[in-house]
Amino acid sequence: MKKTLTSVLIPFIAFLSFLLGSCKKEANFSRPISFVAVYNATTNPLSFEIGGESENSSAITAGGASAYIGVYEGPWNYLATLASDPPVTATANVNLVGNEHQSIFVLRSDSLEFFTLKDDLSIRNPNRALVRFINLSPDAADLTLQLVLLDTSPTFEHVAFKAPTPYQEFDEKTSYTVTLRNGLTGTDVLPETSYTFERGKMYTIWASGNLAGTTPADRIKLTLTEMR
Repeated sequence: MKKTLTSVLIPFIAFLSFLLGSCKKEANFSRPISFVAVYNATTNPLSFEIGGESENSSAITAGGASAYIGVYEGPWNYLATLASDPPVTATANVNLVGNEHQSIFVLRSDSLEFFTLKDDLSIRNPNRALVRFINLSPDAADLTLQLVLLDTSPTFEHVAFKAPTPYQEFDEKTSYTVTLRNGLTGTDVLPETSYTFERGKMYTIWASGNLAGTTPADRIKLTLTEMR
């Protein structure tokens, strides 16, 4: 009889352990997802890890960005590594909230810095493009971005470092002439370029690099990134 009881208990305990393990796994998979996009506003390629895992198959180029990455909500550790000699690293402990979208801008090149913005994608307009501008040039205290189309001239004026603008609406599939100026002197800091937008989409135009940069990698630049 003693032998029979032992034989019954062992499979029962194993079955109970299986159930508990299954519940734990199911609970993990049911956790809400937070969405994170990473922008490289430095002058070198950047590797970015969340919780010890690389979030891109290759380094993010200078002036490049990732699409939104889905991560379970809760506490996580960021690790950014700049491909420089010697490598420059920075870490941050964060608490991600489920169903939120964030843009993480990694700034500077000598000592890395994280700058995070919450993105409200619910404001998307199906009939117009939405565009914001962010000044991420460390030595540019004041930038003005002008986008010209025929007689209209939407302008993001006197934008300070790390001060994102509100979104403005733009027409779709139309080429805007884009000018970036030093807001203090009124002089152009980049040659004119042009951007085209699609309706229903949201974009970030961001300046990185330095006004006083002496090499192409260090000089100020503009990047247009679709938020997706």
